[in-house]
Amino acid sequence: MPVELRPGYSSLGFLGEASSQSEYSSGEEVQLYSVWVSPYTFDGFCEAVCGKSNIGFRSFQKDTYSCCGFKSDAREESIINKLDMCFIKEANQINRLLLESYVLELLSINIERLICMESGREYESQLSRADMDSLTYAREILLNRLESPPTLFELSRIIHMNDCKLKRSFKQYFGKTVYEFIREQRLEKAFALLEQGKHNVSESAFAVGYTNVSHFSEAFQKRFGIPPRVLIR
Repeated sequence: MPVELRPGYSSLGFLGEASSQSEYSSGEEVQLYSVWVSPYTFDGFCEAVCGKSNIGFRSFQKDTYSCCGFKSDAREESIINKLDMCFIKEANQINRLLLESYVLELLSINIERLICMESGREYESQLSRADMDSLTYAREILLNRLESPPTLFELSRIIHMNDCKLKRSFKQYFGKTVYEFIREQRLEKAFALLEQGKHNVSESAFAVGYTNVSHFSEAFQKRFGIPPRVLIR
């Protein structure tokens, strides 16, 4: 079964009793981080991420080999850059505890994506095509209006869906509430702005809709584990 690994994407693969080989084009430079864990260890990670013991390796292994790919975001690319910096040092100078924390964070990000995707699939069959289109439209509206998002009632009017149904369906379809989605996307955008080096902390906070820089800094550190000023070049 051929599997293509695309630049800018991370992949979670579930391998049973099988052998594999990799092929690369001649003259092409490839940089790849590959993390292998046992099914038992993966089950423990899933429980740590979502708090449920009934979700694990067997939930996602559909055949001898199955794979899911996710587009990397700014936070994930930042972690990978930090991994690159770790390996610039001599082997005996590598901070292995720091290295492990980066690897665990990458696993956490992608396991969370995987579980949210699976939850969305389970709920998908209960929604009509029109409902799914409306929820996708609602997501696009929120992404385009992060600095000044509509209220839940306004959003429900725009997409022609009852506000109670919107609140319930958004959570089940996307794995997070409307408020959680807005907060997460605001912080992701602020992270990207700071990494570009063209905005300071206050400018980044205001650009994504925060009016209180202290609240922004607190939310940022809680989300990424570092204060926003660390990213300023």
